[in-house]
Amino acid sequence: MESVLILGTGLTGRSVARYLKDKFLFNFFDTRPKEELSKIFIDNREFLENLKPYDQIDLNNYSRVICSPGFDIKHKIYQNIIRKKIPIETDIEIFTKKHESKKILITGTNGKSSVCSMLEKILTSNGFKVKAMGNIGLPVLDCIEESLDYSLIEVSSFHLKISNNLHCDVATILNITEDHLDYHETFEDYLKTKNSIFKKAKVRIGNEANKHDISEVDIFFNTHNLEIEEQNLNACLAVSAMGAVVSSVIGGPITAIILILELTDMRKVKEKIDVDKELKILVEKEIDRQLNQYSTIYFNKIKKNVL
Repeated sequence: MESVLILGTGLTGRSVARYLKDKFLFNFFDTRPKEELSKIFIDNREFLENLKPYDQIDLNNYSRVICSPGFDIKHKIYQNIIRKKIPIETDIEIFTKKHESKKILITGTNGKSSVCSMLEKILTSNGFKVKAMGNIGLPVLDCIEESLDYSLIEVSSFHLKISNNLHCDVATILNITEDHLDYHETFEDYLKTKNSIFKKAKVRIGNEANKHDISEVDIFFNTHNLEIEEQNLNACLAVSAMGAVVSSVIGGPITAIILILELTDMRKVKEKIDVDKELKILVEKEIDRQLNQYSTIYFNKIKKNVL
């Protein structure tokens, strides 16, 4: 049976082990001494029995490695894995390849959890099966057996540093400011890491304020002179809109415009339009109209009923 090495014993690492159980053999490695590991991990006999110290790990025994976000990638075990060219995956990478839902990835320096939560409420209230997961606190592999229409996945820069191979329908960068430079060393490296979320995305959404730092964006949302809450709302509207385009592409001639307007409770459009260049232009115009005229009203409605 294939053997897998799990780097990290935290929330993500334990979720990975539950996913691998009965499918693969696995061992844990953590840079911390056993005494500093969580009680949840220590109290799990199976997990503890599969924990190995560095000097007892023979990397030749493992066909792949699954790494937790935040694991010290400067540690010698990680560097040795790179040198040996052992495949390294993350839990989100596995989820995005295997789960059949439409995947929406959300990253940014600030506001990730807020936008994920708002989108979850908006889409759920409109009859979709949706779950917010990832860095928001729910490991994605704990949801891999669930039937969902949309998976809203919060992705941190720590995660993107390990894996830039995340398949998704929509990827969003909410904002980028200097952060985590102790981990990424330079702002240029941080920018490159954040931009990697677009690598395997079908639709890419970015913050207009960061348009010089973000590459290959399909649509920008407006944040000029807006408070962070209104910026988050605009991101939600843009994600909902472009998510609707993806729904149309995947699911047939469902008009993206109709779905956008249903999600925002404004008005209905009966005419169906094929997904083509004309539709994208209409979507962009509709987003601009909503952002310019309805952002504050709609945010106050969300804030009153949801937050």
